[in-house]
Order: sequence, then structure tokens, then C-alpha cells
Amino acid sequence: MRVLPYFAPLTIAFAFAITGCADTSRFSTSADESYCGDIVGAPFVRAKDVSATAKMRLVLDADNLQNAPGQLWTTELTPGEKLSASAILIIPELASDSLSQFSFGEGHVKDVLALASLGTTDVNVVLSLLKSGDVEVRLIRGTSEGSRRPAAPGAPAQIYAVFHLHREKGDCGLK
Repeated sequence: MRVLPYFAPLTIAFAFAITGCADTSRFSTSADESYCGDIVGAPFVRAKDVSATAKMRLVLDADNLQNAPGQLWTTELTPGEKLSASAILIIPELASDSLSQFSFGEGHVKDVLALASLGTTDVNVVLSLLKSGDVEVRLIRGTSEGSRRPAAPGAPAQIYAVFHLHREKGDCGLK
């Protein structure tokens, strides 16, 4: 009795579901495209020193999410600080850590932790590829007042900002 061949398609489908294989290449931008968008306006997801009118541009190579996934541009985030063709920097050791498998869950295809240079400091970047085809980017640096000792004179402002980006033709007006 050969029962196993009848279960082979089900076994293969189950294996793909468990491994979470997700085709991210559809998120890559072509030479004349960018992901463009505004900062999410709600003040509870934006640090007080971050501009409520900030805009972002993302150029993405989704086939290289673990190497060099793209570049970011913004309008002024905090006084005198903006991203300008800042490379999204991957943390190589993260690939061997279970943290690389984190997910915000429903509606997300892939979430990636990275860094980008912002002036003399780095900002943490959380890049989220959404099932809708859009991308969310979170920028994080520092902590808010009340959760730390007073900042040293000249310390950079805290950044916590969420941007919802849509694919568009052109450069979003950010070069």
C-alpha cells in the first residue's frame, strides 16, 4: 500500500507555510521609482522634537535585504538633521540571531532591523514590507525625557518616527 505519495503535496505545502518563505523581490524599486510618504501624524508615535511635517523617500533593493537594501532621504527630522542618500546599513551578526526572525505579524511580509547614518550618530531603522505593497519605516534614536538621566549638553535629540510609504514614479521631491 503506497499512501505516502498522496500526502506529498500536502507535506510540501505545509513545509512552505512553516518556513515562512516570502517573495520580497516585488518590493524592489526600479531606477525611476521610490517609496514616498509622510510621517505618521499621531503624536504618540512621534518624539516631540521630530517635525510633524517630515517626509521620506526610500529606494529599495529587496533582493539584498541582508546586505545593502537601499537608501533613505528625509526632509528635516529635527533641527539641522535629515537623511540624505543615507545607506541602510545591515548588522551582519543579526543574521545569526533569532531576533532576525522578528515580525510585527498580520499584514507584514518581512521586517528588518538596520541602521542609517544621521549626521554624527546612527539612527535605528525598522523596515517593514507590508502585504499591501507599501512599506513602513521606523526611525529610532535615544530615549524620551523621564526615562533617562538628563542629556549631556549637545546630545542629539531623541528620534522616534513612523513613516508610511507608497511606491511612486520619481524622487518624491527629495534628492
